[in-house]
Amino acid sequence: MAESEYACLLGGKSRSGTRHTAAEFSYSNTVLMRHNVHTKGISEFLKTIGKKETHFLKNEETLKEDAADTFSKLERWYVEHTTKDLYKRDLGLKEHLDRLLTIDPVGLTDPPKADTYCWTPEALTTVATGSATAGRRTRSASATTASATTGTPPPVLTQTYRATQLLINLRHCSKQTYLHLRASVPGKYSDKDAKTLIEDFIKTEEKKRLQAGTLNEQNRFDVGIRVSWEDIKTYILDKICIEKMGSHNFLTIFTTLREDNQTVIDWTNTLAELHDVVAKQDTHWKAIVKQEIVPAIVVWLTAAEEKCIMEEAHKQLLHTQHKDIGHLSKHMELGAFTKLIHDVPIGNWPKSFSQSRHKTAIALTLITFKRMTAMIKEIKDTSSTRKTAN
Repeated sequence: MAESEYACLLGGKSRSGTRHTAAEFSYSNTVLMRHNVHTKGISEFLKTIGKKETHFLKNEETLKEDAADTFSKLERWYVEHTTKDLYKRDLGLKEHLDRLLTIDPVGLTDPPKADTYCWTPEALTTVATGSATAGRRTRSASATTASATTGTPPPVLTQTYRATQLLINLRHCSKQTYLHLRASVPGKYSDKDAKTLIEDFIKTEEKKRLQAGTLNEQNRFDVGIRVSWEDIKTYILDKICIEKMGSHNFLTIFTTLREDNQTVIDWTNTLAELHDVVAKQDTHWKAIVKQEIVPAIVVWLTAAEEKCIMEEAHKQLLHTQHKDIGHLSKHMELGAFTKLIHDVPIGNWPKSFSQSRHKTAIALTLITFKRMTAMIKEIKDTSSTRKTAN
């Protein structure tokens, strides 16, 4: 297929001598535009998490696992969207349709012939071996005898099936789901850079099919010819998203601040959860975080809180192993430390904690780029307010 025809398919200008006009090719782009929509499920989800921005895909920013999770949600929401008006009075058919679309949301394959919801068996037919001629199952005795005496292979019995209305609806809904995903992921849920990359990938893949003569206006979105949803997802996950490395989780231990009036027990539980996330990654990270976690907790304790812990350690005769809080934090494991602070009587703990007064811990805490940006903005706003007041 000529380059100019490909340009027309993508909405470009037509050139003289082409076999198709821009108007003919622009229809499939119009179809995609109509499927670039929000759904009720998506809107409710954004409201629940308190987000107005829909660009969950950001080039070299979005985590691979987050994108994969969002893709699963989008598939489910668009399936719900395409089936919302079907089988409202027949819950059995509705449930079966939903189950099939959950397994295969974009309709890569038809259900097996054993699925009686989707297929109706028709009369058995006979097909002569080596011949395309088909007829009814009934055969005369003379024909059978002739077959045996002349050595002609016996006919093969075949079962034919007719698609039910549910299968017709299933195919329609799966194609609609594909169109929604293909149109909306770059159209609504990607930032400018990610959108450009995804669209370029799809154009490149379509160009290969155009040059091979397998893709045209009529079959552009057909299974086996179209750029598959799986290929689009794989490209996004591998080329646009980033992997969450072990250091990403590990650094949260050193960028998390103890909140005002957060109890020692609650603070320890907070860092223990971060510890568990890192430890689950592999044995190397587990070994590293094992040594770092208790010191990271202790650095945020006040002198009064440290005293409470060492008094409890003395009661349990642990002072013979740990002469002070510094030694204890470096040599006691998280489980033993957690038990120790839980053994301290609640009434012994100080009644309050002030983050701003804990200068040493603040100085040792890493600052995320997001928090640093917010701090700079706050300083600028304060400075501007003072200048205005003067």
